[in-house]
Amino acid sequence: MEGLKIESVKTEEGLRYRILHDDNLPEGVTKLDFSPLSTFQGEKIYEIAPSLGLGQSDIIAQITEFFPNGIQGNYNPQPIRPARHGVGSAVLERIIEDATKMGAKMVYAITSTHGMDALLSKRGFVKMHESSGPHDFYYKLIK
Repeated sequence: MEGLKIESVKTEEGLRYRILHDDNLPEGVTKLDFSPLSTFQGEKIYEIAPSLGLGQSDIIAQITEFFPNGIQGNYNPQPIRPARHGVGSAVLERIIEDATKMGAKMVYAITSTHGMDALLSKRGFVKMHESSGPHDFYYKLIK
C-alpha cells in the first residue's frame, strides 16, 4: 500500500508494530502476543481448539492491540484517521504472515467494534460464538 510503512519489533510477549503513514498524524500501533494453547485455559478458544486439531503446546498468536490508523484517548480509544482505506487489511495480512513465520497455528482476536468484526470476517476469520457481552471472539487457523 502506497504511503504506508509497517515496522515490527520483537518484544518479550511477541511483536509490536508501528504503522507509519505519509502524513503528520501519529503512527498506528498493533500488538501480537504468542502463547501456547495451554495458557488459554478457561477461555472459549481453549475449549474449541482440540476439535480444530490443536494441542496444548501449539502456539496461538493473539492480536492484543489493533489501531493501524492511529489512536487517541485512553478510556474509549478512537482512531485518528478514517478507516476503510485498506490500512487495516494490509496490517492484518502482515500479522498473519509474521504469525505463520513464528510457528503459530492460529491467530486469535477479541473485538468490540463492528469495523473490526467486518475486517476479520472479510479476511477469513471465524466468529466463535455469539457473545452476550460487548466482545466477539474470532480465530483463523494458519497451519
